[in-house]
Amino acid sequence: MSSEKYRIPDIDFYQKEMIKPMAEKLFFQDKINFNSIVDVGCADGALLLELSKSNPNLIGLGYDLSEEMVKDAKDNFKDTKTLQVFQDKDLLLAAAKDTKIDVINLSSVLHEIYNGAKKDVIFALNLIKEINAEHIVIRDMYCGMENKTIDIAIDEPWSKLYQAVYKTCEEKEYFFNKLSSYLFHRGPVNSRYRLLDFVLKYRYDVNWEHEVQEDYLAVKWDEIFTLFKVLGYELLLKRKYSPAFIKQTLMKDFALEEDSVPKTHLQMVWKLS
Repeated sequence: MSSEKYRIPDIDFYQKEMIKPMAEKLFFQDKINFNSIVDVGCADGALLLELSKSNPNLIGLGYDLSEEMVKDAKDNFKDTKTLQVFQDKDLLLAAAKDTKIDVINLSSVLHEIYNGAKKDVIFALNLIKEINAEHIVIRDMYCGMENKTIDIAIDEPWSKLYQAVYKTCEEKEYFFNKLSSYLFHRGPVNSRYRLLDFVLKYRYDVNWEHEVQEDYLAVKWDEIFTLFKVLGYELLLKRKYSPAFIKQTLMKDFALEEDSVPKTHLQMVWKLS
């Protein structure tokens, strides 16, 4: 995979956004036992640092294709003895062979991979196969396999969100401009899929031109379920939810009741059977 694709226009802003849902990213911490982890798409290594606070002996291997992120992670890991970061796949695999890896963490990374070429998806799935960890942990944005089709009816609770979004866009110039730009880049908001994609990204300003082009719901979950089972994994946990900061933001910006905020994310834990 090309590292150029993973250049971030404003890294400081990106890193701040990545820290916000840290509690949700660590959901697996008290659900499985582990002493080693590979964090794919580790960014500046914040998750590995957080995990090492409760387990100073944790063997943590970070992997990221962004040269800037890898540099930041190395700086963050300089005072640790058990955390490392890699930009090269072969060096990562060599380090992983020195210990049995308990967990591969895929936090907000699958949608990035699926936004790339087919070879990027194959590369990532082969990496997962080669590491052969005891567990795979996933947290990512999720609309549901049944909601991916364009031009399907927008029903409850989505219709309330749809009406609230358009009412706000009619009344407030900022939201109108964001919706106009989204329509230009991504097409009509005429399904649950497009609606969720818009409400997950409208709040970006600094990196808007980068974010609006990305398909936040690109993951083909039917492929993931099938291939993980082929690799010998069984699903231990599956939870649909909305991160607290996203729920609060949508309620505030669009005057929504809590029950009108749809589930936006998915948490999963898989285990080798």
